[in-house]
Order: sequence, then structure tokens, then C-alpha cells
Amino acid sequence: MQEAIRTYVPCMSIEKMKKKLMWMTSKILKSVKKKHRLWQRWKEHNDDNLELKYKKQANKAAKALRLVKRDFERKVAKNIKTDSKSFFS
Repeated sequence: MQEAIRTYVPCMSIEKMKKKLMWMTSKILKSVKKKHRLWQRWKEHNDDNLELKYKKQANKAAKALRLVKRDFERKVAKNIKTDSKSFFS
């Protein structure tokens, strides 16, 4: 019976949709991905030089993300009178 169910009943996998943050730009995404790659290489090789590269990239990515998010929030706050919908989305 279970074999018939597996064979003839269609299965669907429900994947969670990731909502892209409005302040995420391609430049920021590239920086975060580079940070992840350096993390993986550092953990794989356990090298002090890679650790320094990772830490520099992590700080760089965090700073860039913080600045872009701050600028986005300021832009939304500035345009709240004319575009209130973007504030609530």
C-alpha cells in the first residue's frame, strides 16, 4: 500500500520564500558572499592569514550593510509624507 502511495500520489515540497530586504543591493550581497567564502576557507584550512582576511571582510561587510540600511531608513523617513505605503511595507 505504501509503495502505491509513493508511486501514484504526487508529492509537493513547500519551500519558504525568502523575502529580499529592500536595502540589500548587489554590492552588499557580493560582499556578504565573499565573507561567507572566506569563512569556509578559514575553517577548512585553519590559517592565520585567512583569519585576518575573513575578519577584515566581515567588518567591511557589516559597515557597508549598516550604512546602506541607515541611508534607506533616512530616505523612507524623508518621503513619509508623500509615500506612506513604503513606510509600512
